[in-house]
Formats: sequence, C-alpha cells, structure tokens
Amino acid sequence: MGETKQPRQRLIGFCAETDHLVEHAAAKRQRKNCDLMVANPIGRDGTGFAAATNEAVVLDAAGRQETWPSLAKTEMAWKIWDSLNRL
Repeated sequence: MGETKQPRQRLIGFCAETDHLVEHAAAKRQRKNCDLMVANPIGRDGTGFAAATNEAVVLDAAGRQETWPSLAKTEMAWKIWDSLNRL
C-alpha cells in the first residue's frame, strides 16, 4: 500500500514485537512507507492480542516518537486518531 499511496492519503502501520521495539518499528515504518507506525510490545502481562489493554510506541514520518502506557484498547484507538490528525 505504501508504494501506491497518494499524496493526500495517510497510511498507519502496526507491529507487535517481543524485543527491540523502537528499532523494529522505525525500520518497518520506513520500509512500508507509513506515515505512522504503532508498535505494541507482546509477551508482557496485560498487553497483546488477548488483553483488554495495550501499550505502544508510536513513530511518525516527521521523526516524532511517543510512548503510551497501558491503556484500554478503545482509548488507544482514539489516541491513534489524534496522532493521525496531527500529521
């Protein structure tokens, strides 16, 4: 999708990582041509696919990085929306 992205489109990527979270997320954001990459640590209690909460590191194309603590996944969705609107 990143190869055919139009100038007015925004692309959000997601990755779940067990280690080197920021490094892997930054490489994937660049490789996939994403405007925003949301990286979730997995393998911790209260995070990941089966949990109601999650943590994230969010990287954008301008080089900004935010670390979000454990949040309800619905709250995280709103934070992603807010981040997208800042691009």
